[in-house]
Amino acid sequence: MAKNEISIEKIFLRIIKTGIFILPFTPLVFVPGFFFPFITLKNFVFRIVVEIIGSLWISLAILNKDYRPKFNKIFYALSAFILVGILSTIFSVDPFRSFWSNFERMEGLITYLHLFWLYLVISTVFKKEREWIYLFFVSLGVSFFVSFYGFLEKAKVISSLTQGGRIFSTLGNSIYLAVYLLFHIFFAALTYVRTREAWLKSLLLISIAVNFVAFIFAESRGALIGFVASVFLVLTLSLFVAKKTTHRYAILVALFIMISAPFILYASRDFVRSKNIPGISRFASFSLQDATTVSRLRIWRIAYTAIQEKPIFGWGLENFQIPFAVYYNPDLFDSEPWFDRTHNVVLDWFVSAGILGGISYLAIFIILLWTVFDLTRSGKLSKKEGILAAGLAAGYLVQNLSVFDNITSHILFFSFLGFITFRETNATDVSYKKSDYSQAEVIYPALFLAFGLFLAIYLNAGPIMQSRSLIKSMNVVAEGKNFDKAMEDFEKTLGYGGFGVREVREQLLNLTNAIVSSKTNLTQEQVLRLVNLTKDEFKKETEEYLSPKHQILRAGANQQYYSLTRLGYQEALDEYQKALEIAPKYTRTYFGLIQLYINRNNKEKTLETIDRVKELKPRSGEFWRTILAGYILIGDEKGALDAIKEAKDLGVAIPPDGFAAVGAQARGRGMTDFAILLFKESLTPGYETPLALVSLAEIYAERGEYDEAISYAQRAKEINPSMAEEVEKFIESVNNARKK
Repeated sequence: MAKNEISIEKIFLRIIKTGIFILPFTPLVFVPGFFFPFITLKNFVFRIVVEIIGSLWISLAILNKDYRPKFNKIFYALSAFILVGILSTIFSVDPFRSFWSNFERMEGLITYLHLFWLYLVISTVFKKEREWIYLFFVSLGVSFFVSFYGFLEKAKVISSLTQGGRIFSTLGNSIYLAVYLLFHIFFAALTYVRTREAWLKSLLLISIAVNFVAFIFAESRGALIGFVASVFLVLTLSLFVAKKTTHRYAILVALFIMISAPFILYASRDFVRSKNIPGISRFASFSLQDATTVSRLRIWRIAYTAIQEKPIFGWGLENFQIPFAVYYNPDLFDSEPWFDRTHNVVLDWFVSAGILGGISYLAIFIILLWTVFDLTRSGKLSKKEGILAAGLAAGYLVQNLSVFDNITSHILFFSFLGFITFRETNATDVSYKKSDYSQAEVIYPALFLAFGLFLAIYLNAGPIMQSRSLIKSMNVVAEGKNFDKAMEDFEKTLGYGGFGVREVREQLLNLTNAIVSSKTNLTQEQVLRLVNLTKDEFKKETEEYLSPKHQILRAGANQQYYSLTRLGYQEALDEYQKALEIAPKYTRTYFGLIQLYINRNNKEKTLETIDRVKELKPRSGEFWRTILAGYILIGDEKGALDAIKEAKDLGVAIPPDGFAAVGAQARGRGMTDFAILLFKESLTPGYETPLALVSLAEIYAERGEYDEAISYAQRAKEINPSMAEEVEKFIESVNNARKK
């Protein structure tokens, strides 16, 4: 019987270890046709693998104490972190979202429970140094492919959705790619100092070089700052352990260069930007006044207010969009309409889980560095390993101060914590102990395997099918083909329920907005059916939980219904008023209400609401452009002129393209003289919009002022040579009209 029992243990260990070795391939998972294809399937694969290997691990831990958790400092730090996350979810303003998250992020408490589970498994089943070395090599091999795929993007050999030349490879985001490569640069360095074979060292140096080049091409400023911080710490610590004087001098020179580099970069920033050097140019363009930085600082101030409001357990994981709306800064109008992250992981934890959450998150890094120091002092880590491990931890923490995390970096970090735990508790190779199992105990592995498979199917099958069904439904509706079948598919997608249903509703509204505001092959009856479905779904959404975002979206859905049917005006009005009660400074709600009043032909209420939102005095050019558009829609030229003056008094510059857009709007409504004024406002020194120049040329031609018309047409050709043929034809027509 003993042989059978031992073979069962080995079989299950092999399954568990195979699962662990599958996880490094997670970054390669990308299948088009799923909602957020770079995010969802990676997370589902991770969860399924952990649920299976984690369930098997539980059975082994019951049968053999060798597989039970090691109660060290890192274990206690992670346990406290998870406990705070659980309490935060229990007391969350939206516990459902805090636990499950959504398709876009795929985090929430469920992901952190899986990550902790992974840590427990990997820190207890890997008993030999070579198993960790193999794992690092597998992960480094995958990182080489990820980097190479990024190089193909950079060379435009394969299509990419990136802008500005940044790469994101198979991870879908340049930030995600950069932190992934940051880990692997240090994994390669850690493996390098443990390897004796020259050919392996050469491979590792190549890996470092390849990943570093891809890291630079990702052009993530946050990750680059983290990398610089980690290298600075590595050099500083190396200075204290270096034995040779020449080594100390070399380190001092390197530190001097690192300290001087920011000043040199700042002094030569214009030259660096002009050369468009990958990574460096973007770093040189950093400024406290640039739009991204200003936006982040404003969001952090909102986060600070949110922490003060709920300081103990926070708002709950994944709920930042609620305080974002409640304490909204109107100056953010130029930015994205919604932020569900502060772009600072540490701050996110203070908001999500309160002071306890922020402290418990930081405690992981403090305990990690403390453990690394102890292991280095005791000899369980060499000095080189200890310095590199500290550098990786510091670099990851620093880069997290300006970005948000994702599943690939989570897996790497929790695996790294498992590696440090292994070094603390299994510094030398040990043999597996063989337990004498009873007949009843042999059934444990089978039961837990069945449990793991059930868990994997129950938790993941529905959301996976829902993600696939959502994309399919959206495509069919947008194409206008077989509308009835498409609606059935959408209703089926909604019928899956679960955490994905909120995302389905949001995408349903986005799709409906696009169809209502543009030409479509759908009949009026079909569009109304789509609008009705959207309205009904958001009614369910706000009945389930009242959040600012979904209340505003519900109001928008009701407005769509009113604009098509002229029914339900009061309901739409009530929803907007309720949204403003929840988030009185969220400016976009006012514009929805303004549109509702315009559709109702209620000029008095429109002006009253415009005046009300103007009292917020946002320092946003796009905000004041939208105000101008509102005045033009009701034909109030004086109000628009006053708004232009108010914006200037606030020191706000409406962008030239904004003036040109509202100029075209005014022209379309027959306000020609006012349109001329707006078009001329858009013609700023050094930047003239073709739309404004062409429109002015056409207006003056219509008025018989031919010289002015030709002058503006020629200016349009000068700034946009591709319009040369069109302009020449226009000038010819003007000259012909002059002769008549």
